[in-house]
This record gives sequence, structure tokens and C-alpha cells, in this order.
Amino acid sequence: MKHWISIALIFSALASCKSSAPSLAKSDDPLVGDYKVTAFDVPTYGDVNAKFRLTSEGGVYTADIRNDLNVVKVHKTEVTGARIYIEASAGSQDIYFDLTVKGDSVTGWLSDMYRVVGIKEQLKHSK
Repeated sequence: MKHWISIALIFSALASCKSSAPSLAKSDDPLVGDYKVTAFDVPTYGDVNAKFRLTSEGGVYTADIRNDLNVVKVHKTEVTGARIYIEASAGSQDIYFDLTVKGDSVTGWLSDMYRVVGIKEQLKHSK
């Protein structure tokens, strides 16, 4: 039961995620950008929404997950082909996203327990 409560607290923190990073510049890398995902059937919370930003500098990928409380810390980001793997922690709970991107669609798992579906947001160009 304690494990489910910890996961639920993490998702409540992720539910209010927003990125405070500067706007993204146009990139030739199709995976770089902002993502909105939903993890389904999380105990206590049901379907939970989260946002993250994937950036790349010199071939090294970084994911940024933020919320108003700054409780999510990303430890590791790996990209292999169309697969994005993100290890993070919220409080004392370790979580990870294992996602696959096809076009602007995202599917995968959160901590091997919760199905995740989402989209890559389109970059808005300033005029």
C-alpha cells in the first residue's frame, strides 16, 4: 500500500508539470521538443497528465520535468532510435519513463506499471 501511495504522490506532483526552460529553437532532430503524456489507471488518481521537454546538445540528450514544487529530478536520459528512456525521482521514489515516438505520437510505460500515451507538441514559430 505504501508503494501505491508513493506513486500517487509522484503523479500528483507530475500532474502540474510545466517547463520553465527557454523556448526551443528549431532543431533538425525529430525527437527534440515538448511532450504531453498521460499515464493511465494510477491508483488513487486515475489518469494523470505530465509534460516534459527533450533537448539535445552535442548529441547528448536531456529531459526536463518540472512542476511548481520542483520535486522531480531527472537523473538520466537516453535516446536510442525512436525510444526515449528517462530516469527520475520525486521525493524518495524512483520512477522512469520508457517511451517510443512515432511521428508525433508517444506510447510506452511509466515504471513498467502504467501505460503511457501522448503527443509531441508542435513547435510554435514566432512571426
